[in-house]
Amino acid sequence: MLPSAMEAAGAIPVERWLHSGQILRVSGLDFVPVPHPLMADTPRCVVKGQASVFFLRQIPHDHMWLLKKFAPSKRPSDAYLEAVTRCLPGGMEFFTCVQRRLLTARHMDWQHSGFRDRQMGAWLEGTVLMPKVPGQSWASVADDLREGQLGLCLEQRLRAALNLTECVGRLEAGGCAHRDLSATNVFLSETYRTYLIDWDCLYHNSLDFQPNTTIGTLGYIAPFTRGVHGNWEAGRSWCQGADRFALATLVAEFLLVGPETEAQEDGTLFSQAQLEEAGDPFAQKQLERLSNISWRCKTLVAQALRATSFETCPGPAEWRGALRQALRLVGRNTRAGPGRTADILRVKTCCARCGQRVCIDGGKLAELRGRGNQVLCRACLRTRLEEQSLSRRQRNARRPPVSCEHCGKCFRLPRRRLDLLRSQGRPLLCSACLLSQLRCWEMEQTQLDQTHPLNICARCSRTFRMKREKVEALAARGTPLLCAVCLKTRPDSRSPPARLRS
Repeated sequence: MLPSAMEAAGAIPVERWLHSGQILRVSGLDFVPVPHPLMADTPRCVVKGQASVFFLRQIPHDHMWLLKKFAPSKRPSDAYLEAVTRCLPGGMEFFTCVQRRLLTARHMDWQHSGFRDRQMGAWLEGTVLMPKVPGQSWASVADDLREGQLGLCLEQRLRAALNLTECVGRLEAGGCAHRDLSATNVFLSETYRTYLIDWDCLYHNSLDFQPNTTIGTLGYIAPFTRGVHGNWEAGRSWCQGADRFALATLVAEFLLVGPETEAQEDGTLFSQAQLEEAGDPFAQKQLERLSNISWRCKTLVAQALRATSFETCPGPAEWRGALRQALRLVGRNTRAGPGRTADILRVKTCCARCGQRVCIDGGKLAELRGRGNQVLCRACLRTRLEEQSLSRRQRNARRPPVSCEHCGKCFRLPRRRLDLLRSQGRPLLCSACLLSQLRCWEMEQTQLDQTHPLNICARCSRTFRMKREKVEALAARGTPLLCAVCLKTRPDSRSPPARLRS
């Protein structure tokens, strides 16, 4: 960000923090700003939509965090920002939201911070602190694919698309909608696990509609969210299932983007104009390419492009079935070798739950028996998956998975304890890191007691800290020890009494 933009974002306190080279302790974690890669004296910052996002580095663990400062006119209410985390279903794909904090004065620890700037404290009030997700945004991955710097086989693409579908399915099952699924808000890890970011336009039926909320990102906005006057209306996407249209366009990107596809002006596969024009030639060409990968996926994308509401767009369950079928076909062709079609040996057996006769691939049957899994018919398998999904949602609601903010290990915390730690400005640590941190805090407290002992104010009896050297100097002069408040209100001994001045 340029200096003029820094001033516009009100980020001068962050610039002073960077120049100081000192740490600032927030929520029990020590941070320093990350400098811009091309301008070492300027904090690294990205201005996106409704906010400016500053990059922070956690000391000494080198984890990356983000500090989100909203533009005043686009800032959701405090009640909304605090409630978003409680409404979101648990899951590691959503940990950047589960572990974020809406900063208040109780999150700042000035006593153990090297950088002490009261203007910085006022600036931090109302900002959102959140961990950075691993991996790269899909926008960056897509650019690398177009430039030939990265290659993804079809199986990797299908698994990434399936993971994204699972994320949207968990949101819908929890009564939520992200409402801004886009290439910049979807991240892929090295193992193609999907993470979602930017949760400040989330829908849930318990949340109040925010009039200044976003409608989405160009290239992913459903055409039917336009009003009668042709302008987009954010209220039309304030509903469950609002991610379905964007999901279809993202799955198409995951499966198709490569050196032969040029980015649109928005860096997407489809431009917004192409999405809104019925029978657009470019869109039809992409559907033909999709039919070579999966006929069912092509049909679902075509259904989304023709849809007139989110209800008529294909849902996560339909995408899950289509992508899993495509993955099975890819696996069969891989086992058969290049240029050959697999000779599938079909075996008849019985469903372990209802006893119905089922016909199954012989290789799949051996795989299930090797893992000790039961063979189920389609209906029983669907029931089993629904039961497992419900059990997973209930467990995540009670004990959501979180990432240790020191070592990065995944563990679970009871929801009430998680909310309490976040509100009190405490770090989220696994048992091993918590023991280590408690010892560190004890050493810090001992050192603080030695250098800044507790004293009792001679006037109001309030306890306060003062440098040991200053305490000893005042005691040697016989001067009473006063806290900062009483010191300010103390009559100036050098001023004459009031009757003499009159």
